Amino acid sequence: MNPDESRERRLPEEWEIGQSLVSKRRYFSPYEALMSAPPGYEPEISQLEILHLRDIINDAIEGTLTPLELWVFNALVVERKSLRSLGLQIGRPKTTVARIRDNAIKKVRQSLKEHPAIIDYLENQ
Repeated sequence: MNPDESRERRLPEEWEIGQSLVSKRRYFSPYEALMSAPPGYEPEISQLEILHLRDIINDAIEGTLTPLELWVFNALVVERKSLRSLGLQIGRPKTTVARIRDNAIKKVRQSLKEHPAIIDYLENQ
């Protein structure tokens, strides 16, 4: 690979659903979404309509993860650090950091799996 080329960093596949709630350009209000939708088409979900889902996800992340898992999760997702650099920072192998990440995903997924608002959103998607 040419050193001048920038590499696109991707999140693990398991996080893409949650990330689509955050990164996709959404209209701010339901009215704005309705006015931007072509005639005869259903408007997209607006930021205000999914705000409660973000709060639920945030509560699940903060409520179910240990401090180490939360720190690793934030470093990988928010700060977009690599497993290798994070492992060097905390003095553990990157495979151990990957295990911590995987356990955090399982815990959050399990916590969200039974939440009525999340189930409703996914069924109506």
